[in-house]
Amino acid sequence: MASMQNHFCDICVESHVVAVVWCPDCEEFLCPECSKHHSRAKISREHTTITVADYKKLPPSFLSLRYSCSDHSEKFELYCPFHKHPCCVKCVNETHVDCRNLVPLHDAIKGAKTENGSLQIDQELKSVQKNLNDIYENCISNLQKLEKQKKISCDEIVNIRHVINRRLDKLEGALQEELEEKYVAAKTKTGTLLSDIVNQRGMVNGVIRDLEIIKKIAPGFQTFMIVSEIENTITERIQYLEELHEAGSLDELNLKLNVDPTLMSFMKNAFSFGTISYHHNPICLNILSLQGEHAQTIVRPSNAIDKIKLIPKQRIQLPKSENVTGITGCEILNDGQLLFVDFDNRRLLSADSQSRSKELMKLSSSPRDIAIIDNNTVAITLRDDQSVVLIDIKGSKIVKTFDVTSPCYGIDRVEDKLVVRLNHIGQFLVLNLKGKILSRLHISGYYIQDVALFDGKIFCTNCEDHKVYCYNMNGDLLWKYADENLRKPFGIGEDSHGNIYVAGRETNNVLLISPDGHRTKELLTSKNGLCDPYALHVNKTTNQLLVCNEFGGQAFLFDIAD
Repeated sequence: MASMQNHFCDICVESHVVAVVWCPDCEEFLCPECSKHHSRAKISREHTTITVADYKKLPPSFLSLRYSCSDHSEKFELYCPFHKHPCCVKCVNETHVDCRNLVPLHDAIKGAKTENGSLQIDQELKSVQKNLNDIYENCISNLQKLEKQKKISCDEIVNIRHVINRRLDKLEGALQEELEEKYVAAKTKTGTLLSDIVNQRGMVNGVIRDLEIIKKIAPGFQTFMIVSEIENTITERIQYLEELHEAGSLDELNLKLNVDPTLMSFMKNAFSFGTISYHHNPICLNILSLQGEHAQTIVRPSNAIDKIKLIPKQRIQLPKSENVTGITGCEILNDGQLLFVDFDNRRLLSADSQSRSKELMKLSSSPRDIAIIDNNTVAITLRDDQSVVLIDIKGSKIVKTFDVTSPCYGIDRVEDKLVVRLNHIGQFLVLNLKGKILSRLHISGYYIQDVALFDGKIFCTNCEDHKVYCYNMNGDLLWKYADENLRKPFGIGEDSHGNIYVAGRETNNVLLISPDGHRTKELLTSKNGLCDPYALHVNKTTNQLLVCNEFGGQAFLFDIAD
């Protein structure tokens, strides 16, 4: 292929004739003469060419696209909605044997180029742009908040130091005053005792001197009488000392500092003023999910509703329990296993391809709805526990629990996110698979309970006003559907066309509604065994529909033929 500066005709390559157009299908530059032949030839007359000037404006990502299979060197002819990739005929036999709903590539291209498809892309790009702008503004605001929070924390640290200093100064002053008081009291008491002892000691010393003189000089009678008085004096002094001893007046007084244990504990255990941490405060951001569903919607014609038929495959009778079986949610796994939640008996049930059913496990609270995470894990809403639990099917055990702080009803998964209906507070809660709240979508309506997600839209039923609603991920109402032939709608699901399946509990039927909400078709009635149908699920991979009667434990599996 010629360089970007000088593009020459790939057919007249040896003549170095300047090209004027480029054919994406042939991947060749063409001169005016070759372009004429190209537009007339049967094999290429349907090809759309672009001028070289326009070619130069194309982004590198467009120019790097391959128009033929790199594995087989053959042209792409089909498109696989499941893998979201074009494929050649050989690819179909090798890697797409089990893939359903392959469509001709030219139909996929037409679907992508329709006004609705183009508008959808424009809306999604604008939504992503708005998300990025919101995140940018939030980051700038966050940086400003962090600066302010740092200043506040610095001031608080200094203030804590001042408060501690003032408190210690006050405690020290009080202790110094107490020390002085105790010292003066002890000193006074000891001084008084000392003064009394000095007087008593002087008196006793005087008596001792007098006795020595009397013994040397005085006659016997006088000595006898004086000695008798001295004995009385000795008795009085001994009695005086005993009284002092018994009263504790002779005890030695000592001053001792007893540091408050709280203060000692503080000095021993306080290694810092505190710690600095940060916490995550989730921002309210409605992120539109593009992957998975969009490619399917632009390649599948909406008029598929007229061709859709249901082929009975299984009829399941679920096991009985102490209460009447009350099925409010169901799922079809890709391996063919069927799962059911029994609200009235608080249990998770399963059935295999042979319609053999069993109880997998008991639950702590009444389960309201169920959504597939993968072939071994499901998410279940426990209404009264106000929580969502992730359950390992093979191990029949709960592996994670997410508290949602309000009674929870319908649940659905799109990619790595869960959307849970909290109808008591009029919200759809968006969580990741770790339980982190990503956003809250406010859509009022107490009787809006069941939910299905598709192509960036939320479909839900209102069993009170008998309507089906469609919202975008910003909570804007796109359309609503009402029909006398649909009463008390509950379970809702969608196929790979974007068509909506709804179970009418009071009308004992299943209706099919077109993606735009304009057309309907009744697929099932009481003649098919429906009696108070409640739970419903559509598996896009296996192309099957599962419908369950609320009471009695009857469930019906159908293949969807289109």
